[in-house]
Amino acid sequence: MIFFLLILLGIVFLNMKTAKAGTYFDDYCAPDNTKSINAIFTLLIFLSHTEGYLDFGGVLDDPYLALRSYLGQFVVVTFLFYSGYGIMESISKKGWPYVRTIPFHRVFRVWYHFAIAVLLYTAMALFTGRELPLKHWLLAFTGWTAIGNSNWYVFVILALYLLAFVSFFVFRRHRVPAVMLMFVLSFTLAAFNMAMDQPDRYYNTLMLFPFGMLFSLVKPYIDRLLRRSDLLWYLAFAGVFAAYYYFNANRDDSVLHYTLRCLMGMALVLLFTMKVQIKNSILLWVGDHVFSIYILMRLPMIFLEHFGFTDHKYSFVVVSFIATILLAVFFDAVMDRLDRLIFGRSKKTALPKTQSVG
Repeated sequence: MIFFLLILLGIVFLNMKTAKAGTYFDDYCAPDNTKSINAIFTLLIFLSHTEGYLDFGGVLDDPYLALRSYLGQFVVVTFLFYSGYGIMESISKKGWPYVRTIPFHRVFRVWYHFAIAVLLYTAMALFTGRELPLKHWLLAFTGWTAIGNSNWYVFVILALYLLAFVSFFVFRRHRVPAVMLMFVLSFTLAAFNMAMDQPDRYYNTLMLFPFGMLFSLVKPYIDRLLRRSDLLWYLAFAGVFAAYYYFNANRDDSVLHYTLRCLMGMALVLLFTMKVQIKNSILLWVGDHVFSIYILMRLPMIFLEHFGFTDHKYSFVVVSFIATILLAVFFDAVMDRLDRLIFGRSKKTALPKTQSVG
């Protein structure tokens, strides 16, 4: 797996740019930049999913396994954070006319794309002889259960979109109280998922979405502080980051501490992208197809596993990836046509800005 990581690293370095001393990139949260960062994590997610079908180990695999173990659910954090940031930016610019489109243009659009993917997994399950209890199959269309597909992220992001709509339906043009209500509702969603005994991926990162919305509100102030003395603020954060990890190194992985660590990690990503711009045609292409790549990547893996291809693990990864890319291109072409029929115009469905290692 170290070879695949090196290839990914090479892609990341293509056309990389660094800000001049004493300056930073103002557009570090622009769509092309966030799309590129999400693309990197999407590729890491793909690699992490292959581990569910293969046995990795040895000197060529251990560095990857160590990285995967260290990152854990952090691979989904940027998606949730940037999604919250993006929806708040749209609300700030377009106001209530945008908010009232969220149930149809955001929630329904993502859901019906997901539902069509679930039908594909249903066909694969039938092809491979897997039994599908009716209740489990029906719940799979909500993301509450799965039939081979990745599911939890879609359930969470759809719920968060609806909660954002509710928050601004209550407070309309008052952004600060609406975001505060969003925090309360998001926490309630996390508590509900915990009470329903769902896996921890259903709740241990979702608070990054309202934090993304909050960041949209405070970003102008943060940018002004950085313009005064970015080195001072970088050093201050480095001190806070080091102190937190030193004093919490041996703590249990409670949801609170996991969320704080994810926030620290997201802050590192933001500070890094302020100084280093990672954007090239490969990452932008992956970013444009991130939802379809994410939601379809397990189909080739299930197919290859069914025919015993797991004995050739590196070939398995390569063939799965190529098949996923081809499926994603075809899927997006079909979805674009359906979108034009339903919504009147084509619009890419972004991975509601993740997914997970789960």
